[in-house]
Amino acid sequence: MATVKVRAAASASFLLHWTRFKELKVLEKEKQDHVYFEVVRQAKRLHQQQTVWEVEEEPAASRGEEETPAP
Repeated sequence: MATVKVRAAASASFLLHWTRFKELKVLEKEKQDHVYFEVVRQAKRLHQQQTVWEVEEEPAASRGEEETPAP
């Protein structure tokens, strides 16, 4: 449940920065560059988080490991 909330928050943050970047055509080049780099940073962070979540959520059986009950 917490994973879904974190994903939504990260996605919302990325979309906010992406929207700001798309609206920056009238601003000077320096500000456009700053927001672009922030969008790229957010995208990389979101991708890394999703990769970690996929690994954490993957059941042991699908990784080829056997789940052994504790004695």
